[in-house]
Amino acid sequence: MQKALQFIENLDKSYTGLIEILEFVGYSHEEAVYAADNCNADWNQEAAESARGYMDVKDFSKEELIKQLIDGDGYTKEQAEYGASTIDFSNFEPAPIPQTEAPAVQVEQPAIPNVSSHEYWINTDSGKFHYSDCRTIKNREDPHWETYHGDRADLISQGYDPCGVCDP
Repeated sequence: MQKALQFIENLDKSYTGLIEILEFVGYSHEEAVYAADNCNADWNQEAAESARGYMDVKDFSKEELIKQLIDGDGYTKEQAEYGASTIDFSNFEPAPIPQTEAPAVQVEQPAIPNVSSHEYWINTDSGKFHYSDCRTIKNREDPHWETYHGDRADLISQGYDPCGVCDP
């Protein structure tokens, strides 16, 4: 139960998302369901926080945001609609529609070696890594967060997965 409360406090998770992450870190399905059922999470509030986080990263239309919250995060339709209702879409500008023109000529670009090093935050419980400014990192003081300076490919080769929100 303590782990479920930590995840709810530190990550915006739906009911099903919480169950999935608890199973991922080693809890049985029954234990994960029990924790999700008894953690007293406000799933509407979790959806609202997820919605705000998505809008910080990308401009979604209301419909796109609801679809992302349902299909990507596992919120119910009602929770996703509530989350989207907390967003002011008046400043939303959809991406311009590309103009149809003659096909572009493909020019082969030389490979550029990846010599850059980034700072990432690793969640040792979930096995996910994040950009340092990812909105899902709420409490960097928790012992399951570690910083990492290096290459993305190195983290993946070590078995870590990129965050689905900040997509490092």
